[in-house]
Amino acid sequence: MRERPEGFIPAEIGIMLERLTEGAPVVILDLEWNQGSFYTNPRIPHEIIEIGACRIDAEGQIGEKFSRTVKPQIYRQIDRHIQKVTGITQEELDRGEHFSEVWKDFIRFAENARLVTWGRDDFPVLRRNVEFVQARMPFEPPIDAQLLFGSLFLNSSTHQMNLHSALEEMKITSEIPAHRAVYDAEATALLLPRIDEKLRQLNEADLGSLKAILDREKRIALAKVMTFPTSYTSFAEAIMDRRVTHFRCPVCGSRANFAVPWFDAGKEKFEAVARCHSHGYLQGNMHLKKSAKGKVVISQRFSQANEEQVKTIKNKYRAFKMIPENKRHHRLEMRI
Repeated sequence: MRERPEGFIPAEIGIMLERLTEGAPVVILDLEWNQGSFYTNPRIPHEIIEIGACRIDAEGQIGEKFSRTVKPQIYRQIDRHIQKVTGITQEELDRGEHFSEVWKDFIRFAENARLVTWGRDDFPVLRRNVEFVQARMPFEPPIDAQLLFGSLFLNSSTHQMNLHSALEEMKITSEIPAHRAVYDAEATALLLPRIDEKLRQLNEADLGSLKAILDREKRIALAKVMTFPTSYTSFAEAIMDRRVTHFRCPVCGSRANFAVPWFDAGKEKFEAVARCHSHGYLQGNMHLKKSAKGKVVISQRFSQANEEQVKTIKNKYRAFKMIPENKRHHRLEMRI
């Protein structure tokens, strides 16, 4: 068994393991991914090259580990920056396994577990990779330990501290190397007892507020994300094409009806609200940018929304409509 690092506080039956995970086993997940140096496939802009994880028992101790290298099929040459940060070599990638096989083995490893990650980026990348190979996704969005750490120790859920800075902040010393997936999963595990200890000090109101933030993050993690090029050279033309701006429910895929049309929220970022007959209100976020060839590229995100989010967007739209059209500085609105 690994010797506990200096500053480690053992957990009893922790709040995180008991209340936030509803008693499910905990598996900490970390990913490394590659990207194209000169070409990006919009269906899979980041391709997973390593999956690392470790199981955590009810006392917060590290159990069985999972570490596998994936041979990329889209971006076959490792990006120089990725190689520098992770230390993963081209030779390692060439010896790796196909993602589908590694994913099947990970599902067995993490069966019935609740996933935990450090940060919100891993799960969307994982979903895209799983969808790309048409595999199944049996896991709910993970609990973001980075968000919990920011909320509990930095007084802000949006304050993002990197993993090893958080270890230093907690005065936890460890010889675990950085920037390989299984090692970062283990390093995250060292922070769970501290997070549990802090969670136990929360009153019911503060714990309820934190759960509301986690619920919002879950909806974001389940969002449908798409990036695709168009043939248009102007934003005005792109936003008027219903074929590229239609609204589909991220849960069932059915077309939803607009409650608030796409409108320019500033800096080529658009927002909208729609309603699915089966799944209620939906929030849309869209970013328009130009490619190197001057064509409009659209990135969209559709997620379920609660009443507060809908109210916020409706208020922003009302404020937008109060601006005289000749003073909107080319800000755009889709007509419905």
